[in-house]
Amino acid sequence: MALIKKCAHGKGLSSRARQAAWRRCGCAWVTEVRRKGKRVYLNLGPDETAARVAVERIEQGIDPHRVSGTGFSELADRWVAMKATQVRHGTIHGYRCSLPHAKRWFGDADVSLVTAADLEEFEAAMITAGYAPLYARNARGVAQMVLGHAVRAGLIQGVPRLQRRRTQRTTVKPRQHLTPAELNRVWAHTRRSLDLFQIGAMTGMRAGELLALHGEDIDERNRVITVRHNLDRFGRVAEVKSAAGRRDIDIPAEALEILPTHHGRLWPIHYSTALDHWHQAVAGAGLAQCGLHTLRHSNAAMRLALGQDLPYISAQLGHAT
Repeated sequence: MALIKKCAHGKGLSSRARQAAWRRCGCAWVTEVRRKGKRVYLNLGPDETAARVAVERIEQGIDPHRVSGTGFSELADRWVAMKATQVRHGTIHGYRCSLPHAKRWFGDADVSLVTAADLEEFEAAMITAGYAPLYARNARGVAQMVLGHAVRAGLIQGVPRLQRRRTQRTTVKPRQHLTPAELNRVWAHTRRSLDLFQIGAMTGMRAGELLALHGEDIDERNRVITVRHNLDRFGRVAEVKSAAGRRDIDIPAEALEILPTHHGRLWPIHYSTALDHWHQAVAGAGLAQCGLHTLRHSNAAMRLALGQDLPYISAQLGHAT
């Protein structure tokens, strides 16, 4: 079983010169194996001694699918269990949605046998199955993260990298803010959650901060809203993430007339529900679609137009700097 390199360093050289060139370069040694009836080149890493040991194991009848001794699905379970202690709930939720697709595709195949072509085929198969290209690309990225864990565990030399062709794409810059006249058009076409959107435009609060707002957070006497909590997209209320995010926001007198007066959460709805109400209102106003964050940008633009100084605006919006 031959031990060779597929790099260009030995191209056009004699056998002896080619071997010498390969030993000088830092590219990976490979050997040919059969996988599912197809010829593939197994990456054995740049260490020639370790590569020869791996070849000897294969020649001795050791299953080439178990060269590292760790299957993809096994390592994926270990990786996601580790990440659950390191990243936020929303992030780990995304990983757990993507991993079953990767585990079904790669199964128990040894992580050392997963190639860039395998990753490309996995992504293409998901798109063919009807998944959105972005979702398929994210799932492929999660599979690469699992292989990155294999590198850190010393199971493989490196993560297979896909060669992407850069294509010319025309991108449409998203709408940053709405003018006061445009906001009035939106208000006229808002059937539900009007008070939520108007307070968002008056305060510049993030959507999650608005949806987590409680009656106890309103100081009517001093006309101040105290931001303490945030509602994530999974419907969970938690404290704001930073010291800058926990802040007092000055509000105009007309805001007190709009704000609900009951205790508990002022708007006990899910983020997706509020977003649906917003999209319906924007569409009714005949404006290009934009997200709830547009209200925050609109507030910043209005503050600048009123001549408020930047440090004050930054503090009101909850920016760290």
